[in-house]
Amino acid sequence: MDRPGVVKSAGRVLEILELFARMKSPLSVRQMAEHLDYPLSSAAALVKSLESKGYLTYEQGLRAYLPTVRTARLGEWVYDSLAHKQGLIHLLMELADRTGHTAVLAARNDVFADYIHVVPGQYELQLNVPQGTRRLLCKSGLGWAILAGHPDPAIRDVVIRTRSMLGRAAQPITYDWLMVNIREARIRGYALSRSLVLKDVGMAAMALPPMPDGSHLAIGVGGYVRQIEKDLDDIVGAMNDCLRNSKAARKHPVGASTKGV
Repeated sequence: MDRPGVVKSAGRVLEILELFARMKSPLSVRQMAEHLDYPLSSAAALVKSLESKGYLTYEQGLRAYLPTVRTARLGEWVYDSLAHKQGLIHLLMELADRTGHTAVLAARNDVFADYIHVVPGQYELQLNVPQGTRRLLCKSGLGWAILAGHPDPAIRDVVIRTRSMLGRAAQPITYDWLMVNIREARIRGYALSRSLVLKDVGMAAMALPPMPDGSHLAIGVGGYVRQIEKDLDDIVGAMNDCLRNSKAARKHPVGASTKGV
């Protein structure tokens, strides 16, 4: 039902995008019309407009539509603004300076960890990843750090949705395999991945306290596995110090145990 004071076409466009966010799956025009109680012709016209503007794409094999990367990036600046407001950019710069390795700030985005800010390290050989890189929560050090603070049933749900999305490619990702890494992260107080996404590359990561808007963020220090392991004590110490001294940490004290969460 269209609400008073809302331009009908504008409201319906936003409702279509919100439907994708809720359903987390490809949708046909008919499915959109049925879920939102729109006339089929109206839904088709809106979808065609969104497709022509590059916000939706039609998957021939599925006979359904999906949001594009352009749509996903509409709100990226919000994370960057939040990072500046909470003093997290300065935190990353300090972390990269102290460790010599690349420092990354990531935010949870459904079943992914999005790299929203990256500060390159100082080593001649270093991790080189662009801002905007996306990793699966289930298969990344930053993702493990974020998930470690979530209850186990919520983690199981992430695994189920990840496997459903990836199909056969998700075969190595199981709840039991993931929980081994999550429990280790909870005990140590940080997550450590080795050659998980890129060969010979590792990432040590810690979750930040929940942001005021409910965002789940984590910081990570990445580089070649041998160097990360060699410097691990210094890296973990630097991350703890940076979190302790950050504006976000002062507002939300860190150090609470997540064992058994």
